[in-house]
Amino acid sequence: MADYQNFTQVNLAPIINEVWVPEVQREWQADLLFANWLKDLSGRFAGGGDIANISGIYTNQLSANDKGSGDEVTLQSATGDSVTLTIDTWKEISFIFEDLEAQLVLQDAETAMEYADQARYILRKTFETAIATALNSGITAEVGSSSDNLTDGLVREAIEKLDASDVDMDQVAFFFHPTTYWHDLQGVSKYYQYDQSSKVWKGNYGAMNPSLLLYDLPVFKTSVVPKSTEINNFLIHKSALAHAIRTPGGGVRSQASYEILKLGTVWVSDLIYGMTALRTDAGVVLTSNTGAIVS
Repeated sequence: MADYQNFTQVNLAPIINEVWVPEVQREWQADLLFANWLKDLSGRFAGGGDIANISGIYTNQLSANDKGSGDEVTLQSATGDSVTLTIDTWKEISFIFEDLEAQLVLQDAETAMEYADQARYILRKTFETAIATALNSGITAEVGSSSDNLTDGLVREAIEKLDASDVDMDQVAFFFHPTTYWHDLQGVSKYYQYDQSSKVWKGNYGAMNPSLLLYDLPVFKTSVVPKSTEINNFLIHKSALAHAIRTPGGGVRSQASYEILKLGTVWVSDLIYGMTALRTDAGVVLTSNTGAIVS
C-alpha cells in the first residue's frame, strides 16, 4: 500500500469552526412552597402602610360562670393581644450589559434575559428561605432530635400535638427536606404504599400537589427546609406565619433601562416584603439527623 498523508483535525484547526449553541444551562431550582401555603396579607396593604396589626383573643379567653335563679350575670372581660407584621425588607439584584458585550455575545442565547430570570428565582428563594427561618425560630413545639432518625412514632406525636390542641387539621401540612423524605419517610412501607387522596389543597397562588399523604395530611418536599447539622422539618397550620409582598405589581419586579452615559442596559430585579410568626402554637418542628438511610 502506498504511503500517503491525510488531513487531520490538527492540520485543519484554523478552518474548523466551533459551534456555540443558544441553549443556556441553568441552575437547578428548589420547589418554593411556603409562601403559597401560609397566610398572605399582601392585599391588606393595598392602600399603603408599613405595619399590619393582627388582633388575637385566644390567649386570654372568656370563662363560663354558674348562674342561679334570680342572680345577676357575672360580667367579665378578657385582655386581647396583637402581632405586628412590618414591611421592612427590600432585596435587589442588578447588572449591566454594555453595548460592546451585548453585540458580541451569541444573540440567540438571550443571555441578559436568562440572567434576569435567574435573578427573579434567587429573590423568590431568598423570600422562601426567610419564611423557613422565621418558622424555625417562631414555632415552640418540637419532636425528634439531631441525633435520631424521624420515626413513624414521632410523626404521629407531632400530629397529636396539634390535634389535641384543637387546631383545624384541614389546614395543616407537612414540609420535609428531601434528605428526611428519602432517608426516613420512604423507609416506612405504609407511607409509600398509602393510597393518595383526590383532594386538592388550595394555596394562595394556585393548587398545591403533595408528594404523598401521611395520615391524610399533605406532604410537601422542598430543599428550602432548614438543614445544617440537623434538619428542621415542619408540620404547620396556614396561620403559623403571615407574610406580605409590597413590590409594585406583586411578586418580584424586573425592569430594564438603557443608560446612555454607560452605553448599556441596566437590569434590576427587586422584592419588598415583610413577615412575622403569627401563631407559635400552630406548628411543630420535626427535627431529624442527616445520617444513614433507614431501610
